[in-house]
Amino acid sequence: MKPIIIRILRFIRNIKRLALLVFSGEFYKVSFYIDANMRCYQFSKKAVETVADKTREAAICVYGDKWNGYSNALRPEICSGFAKVVDSINKNTVRYLEIGSNKGLSMSFIGNYIKHKQLKMKLVSIDPYFTDGYVEGEGAPCSTIASKKSRHIVIDRKIRDGAYELYKSLKLKVDHHEKPSNEVLLEFQSTKERFDVIYIDGGHERFIPLVDTALSLNVLNPGGFIILDDWQWRDIKPLKDIFDNVAKPIYVSWKIAAYRIDNPPLN
Repeated sequence: MKPIIIRILRFIRNIKRLALLVFSGEFYKVSFYIDANMRCYQFSKKAVETVADKTREAAICVYGDKWNGYSNALRPEICSGFAKVVDSINKNTVRYLEIGSNKGLSMSFIGNYIKHKQLKMKLVSIDPYFTDGYVEGEGAPCSTIASKKSRHIVIDRKIRDGAYELYKSLKLKVDHHEKPSNEVLLEFQSTKERFDVIYIDGGHERFIPLVDTALSLNVLNPGGFIILDDWQWRDIKPLKDIFDNVAKPIYVSWKIAAYRIDNPPLN
């Protein structure tokens, strides 16, 4: 009986939040909320599901029942997008950069999927893991429907250590830079470090998404791929609009949008 009660309560919660959106006049957010919370998705192929299951099992061993948090990185529609990007790379070695790794779920899935394809890889993470966390949320499309207030996000060194443990359990070698993304990306630019895929999932508000995106383009290989996370946030949506006009779309879901960039600025 308990699973049925949980489903009923979730349904009531979803209807309540949709009603709040309608009565507040924010009709454009209704489709986003339905896609994110009420639609059923399937993995694009069995291999993607297999890798996602393996990553999830490892994450549960590390984090317990709270393995996901608010990440959603291992949902079918998200993993399928990650996989489509990797499948689009015609190289024996994949150089992957992730800005904002949190618990390491997306890094672990992508690393595992590259390994599943029997390709070589270089995995690089940028995440400062601030001791006191940070505050954001005003620009979120739906997460704070009722109050529209920011919230305190805790991604600290305890979370970092969990990510390290997850990588180790999956035998993934991840080069982690524990500094603000703008500093590390400028260092990569000066040392001519280049990547085939860059997943931008750092700060979501104000100038941070713009700076991360601009600097990422400077360290992207020609024909490389940019993945925008949470593109429906207020300060990220304009960036997606630009990519829609000047880049080749590879995959779009309610959460991520991936593009191929044939001629990055500094290449």
